[in-house]
Amino acid sequence: MASTLAEFREERDAALKKTDCIYRPDIIKNFDEGELAGFEIYCQQLRDATEGVTDENSSDATLPSPCCPRIAEFLKIEN
Repeated sequence: MASTLAEFREERDAALKKTDCIYRPDIIKNFDEGELAGFEIYCQQLRDATEGVTDENSSDATLPSPCCPRIAEFLKIEN
């Protein structure tokens, strides 16, 4: 759990970095259009996760989870 906005951004950036590989041709072919749409929503939610977060409330901030179970499994994220 982050105690500052900078720490929360580091967590968010690490989560975003984990998503980079999905667009590799050998990986993307394993997901259907609905799963990829859910993946894009998840990435946008990650980008938006720091909105309104300050050092004062960063300990209450949480990162979103993918809505698609297959994407969560692929990224090794427990829902």
